[in-house]
Amino acid sequence: MRSRKGVHRQVDQARRRILMGIVAVPAFGAGAVDDGLLHDRINRKLNNNPSLRIRALKVQVADGVVTIEGTVRSAKLKSRAGRMASIKGIKRVVNKLVVGN
Repeated sequence: MRSRKGVHRQVDQARRRILMGIVAVPAFGAGAVDDGLLHDRINRKLNNNPSLRIRALKVQVADGVVTIEGTVRSAKLKSRAGRMASIKGIKRVVNKLVVGN
């Protein structure tokens, strides 16, 4: 019998593999990807970037279209966040980030 800790560890590892795109996730149509999964992947990418991590960025995904909102320090970071949000499965990025302090 497995311990709860061991089972939780396996679930966490499987969840990480899915979020990182290592494990194939069944699609809900021809090439369709779940918006929630896309949201999680984009959030993870943005939060892994030290320049963007400290910012309160809002990410929404609906029908493969991602909208990012919030404030960043420079136009360069705004552009970078937009490029980072453009991952496989995303049809379009709506970058509503504002440059400011």
